[in-house]
Amino acid sequence: MGFSTLNQLYSALSGATPGQRQTKVYRKASITAVAANYYSLWKAAGFPTAGVSGTPPACAVCTKDTVGALPILNPAVMRTLHLLPPSVGGTVLGGLIFYDRLLEAAINLTIDTLQTFTGEMAPRRYTDGVGNMLFLEMTTATTVTAATLTITYINTLGETKTATLSLAAAEVVDRCYFIDLAAGDVGIKSIVSAQLSAAKTGGQANLVLFNEAMKIPTQIVANTYTPAPVMDLPQVLKDACLAALVLASTTSTGVIDARVPLVEGGGFTP
Repeated sequence: MGFSTLNQLYSALSGATPGQRQTKVYRKASITAVAANYYSLWKAAGFPTAGVSGTPPACAVCTKDTVGALPILNPAVMRTLHLLPPSVGGTVLGGLIFYDRLLEAAINLTIDTLQTFTGEMAPRRYTDGVGNMLFLEMTTATTVTAATLTITYINTLGETKTATLSLAAAEVVDRCYFIDLAAGDVGIKSIVSAQLSAAKTGGQANLVLFNEAMKIPTQIVANTYTPAPVMDLPQVLKDACLAALVLASTTSTGVIDARVPLVEGGGFTP
């Protein structure tokens, strides 16, 4: 699996073996933002097609075939797929995170009763939970009431734990909040439920279980094109749902245009 020599990597990158390299286009329209905050590009217009939200409290697994995912091809038998650092162009970029979207659970923010998730609540990839984290993705705006969101999840040891997130009275569409796990936890095997301390006026959100693939720092310069150095080749698991978050540097995320290369390793002749 992977690459045992640089020659194997160079051969794969050169396209010497047909189908061993994939290059995907990732283009997203600008969305309204506040500087120094993360925003989800999941529902932004462009390519891939904007994702859709479920009905609370439904939970669903995400795969390469989920609407909104980067359309990748699974690797051939006895090979592994790896993400190379994308080349990113944009008008006002502050950084990108490419991640594997494992699960999404829709939450109704207008009620303060316990919302026990239904459907498939454990991921099909990274099933041991190690490195799996959570963020909250605002899918509609809220107003008036500040509240604390409490999430119940199962950690890597099979223990039931809780995490909390403070939400302001007014929350904007596409804003994302990373959620700190309980002390000592290194990941999540499954999610269970969510509850707000107070009902908000309007609003729905996705609780997203994810595993980070690659963080791409970019210069905050208009229309920059930033090729990242090849320092890491994270594996992209079979059926992965690749998506991106953007760190805003101003009042919008700007138009984003990325070239995302993937390459297969393993299965080489000695």
